[in-house]
Amino acid sequence: MGYDLAVAGGGPAGAAAAITAARQGSKVLLLEAGRFPRHKVCGEFVSSEAVGLLRKLLGPEFASVVDGAPVTREARFFGDGTVAHFSIPPAASISRYELDAALWRAAQAAGADCRLSTPVESVARRDDRFLVRTPGSSFIARSMIDASGRQSKLKKKRAAGNRAGRWVGLKAHFSSARPVEPVTDMFFFPGGYCGIQPLSSNLVNVCALVAADVTTRLKDVFELHPELARRREQWGDPAVVLATASLLFAPPEPDDDGLLHAGDRAAFIDPFAGDGISMALRGGALAAAAAGAISRGDASIEAASRQYHAGYCSHFAPALRFSARLRMLMNAPAFIRKAALSAMGSRTIARYVVAHTR
Repeated sequence: MGYDLAVAGGGPAGAAAAITAARQGSKVLLLEAGRFPRHKVCGEFVSSEAVGLLRKLLGPEFASVVDGAPVTREARFFGDGTVAHFSIPPAASISRYELDAALWRAAQAAGADCRLSTPVESVARRDDRFLVRTPGSSFIARSMIDASGRQSKLKKKRAAGNRAGRWVGLKAHFSSARPVEPVTDMFFFPGGYCGIQPLSSNLVNVCALVAADVTTRLKDVFELHPELARRREQWGDPAVVLATASLLFAPPEPDDDGLLHAGDRAAFIDPFAGDGISMALRGGALAAAAAGAISRGDASIEAASRQYHAGYCSHFAPALRFSARLRMLMNAPAFIRKAALSAMGSRTIARYVVAHTR
């Protein structure tokens, strides 16, 4: 069966690509290895610039997931005995359990052929077509987007590195005995950081990124910062606990021999930047535009791939580089970290940091 576009991965990036392409008239196949709804390790912070795009992608039928979301306008950074308070553009807090399912339904409503429990086993380039194989079927597509995440099975090469250079993502939802403040809190400590994001008046998402040689358990993270330990005492048992390992930071990889990459498959930005979901949505839509040029015959696979690569790097490489520089501060001497955090309390500096991680 032939398609204009096949997409591997039904998360925010893949769904955004499928919705965008289907609404533009392309025949789209969206393949997801798992099922929805599901939880994912994620800060569940939807930055201000992404909220409008998310509403557009969901459409009126599914926008309730945004309408009912808590809004945060303030962030606090804790570290080295210092607390920095600063304002942020209004951001939404949306559980991936709800967000991914809503985007999937929107892709179905847009007319994409959406298939759950259908992992992509291989993709092969055949001149101006892609042969996509799943466990029970094979498909032909004029263009292909891999949005199946950092651990994509379609990678030709795996990132190298030792365990000490790897990071572990940890997440849990906790109910709170006290009303939850509508504030995004980030706690920095040697070897990582942990964010607390309100999901409702009595529910928080706790998500940490920690060096694998520091700990691989969320319960140990709470002991790495005194304020985190105090907060934990106010919460009940976790509703869900997830972990993901082998997180390696690397330069952007937007494409490979005409295969377009989106979401974490293209690049992984530091979670403290709060732009991961935004990059997934915008990158998916950008990849769909390149795929549309191929479907319409406006560009060859090679030309569209080059254009997408250049556009992706133009949009996202500056934020990725700036976030990498901020990450280096975590390994700097304590007095440097403290000075940097104190500077974040300046409205001018805070605005600069927010602008350069977007």
